[in-house]
Amino acid sequence: MPNLPTVAIVAGAWQSPDNYGPLRDALARLGYESVCQAAPSTSLPHGDTDLDTDIAFVHDSVLLPLVKSGKEVIVVLHSFAGVYGGGAVKGLSRTEYAQNGEPGGVIAVVYVAGPCVPSGISTLQLLGIGPDLVPWVSLDRSLQWQSQESTGLLSMVDPVSLLFHKLPAPEAQSWAANMKRQAIKPLQGIVPYAPFEDDLFKGHLAYLRCAEDECVHPPAQAKFIAAAGIQETDELPTSHMPWLEMADTTAEKIIAMAERVRM
Repeated sequence: MPNLPTVAIVAGAWQSPDNYGPLRDALARLGYESVCQAAPSTSLPHGDTDLDTDIAFVHDSVLLPLVKSGKEVIVVLHSFAGVYGGGAVKGLSRTEYAQNGEPGGVIAVVYVAGPCVPSGISTLQLLGIGPDLVPWVSLDRSLQWQSQESTGLLSMVDPVSLLFHKLPAPEAQSWAANMKRQAIKPLQGIVPYAPFEDDLFKGHLAYLRCAEDECVHPPAQAKFIAAAGIQETDELPTSHMPWLEMADTTAEKIIAMAERVRM
């Protein structure tokens, strides 16, 4: 078997890397190695972190070691990872490494049910969410909004109905129990870079839609795709985390799209 790209899965907000296990197993059955690590905003016990920290973590600790070892990398951005994981691919494209006579580099970026936020605004601004947030999240705090006593961490009120509603109840509860609290600052941070604005990545992006997503609704996904100018898309009849319902099909679609847009 020829050397295959490595798949770097960048986890969405609130998610433990464990919740991507079925996708990694499915990729392994196709012969692909994968990595998945938790960003600081979902792994720290406090909210004292920001968007730039998440971006730097994915760039420096996840993607750069793969690229520097000569590996070609498919980056999979799930949900909010479309923002901070998207920011992390800057300077790592296969095109740039080839121009320098070096092997390796990011060959494709695949969004899965995630926002495509342009540079210069925050994720919350793009979504039109103010300090009152939305009813399905709560800010852990002891006093008022943005109080010094706030932990700065968000909890998802009912993750089962938003993320796992198509799974049997015991399985849904099990996956929900793996979830973390999410720092709010990265959601408030101004996006410094988006790959769909970079000529080096245009034509090398893909988007997997989730048609029964109760978290990032299908009309919103369509708007993100149009705004980012992504031409290569596919769809699954699943909720927000499609590999929990159709692991092998999800892996196959991700790889197929990545191969069609690869550098």
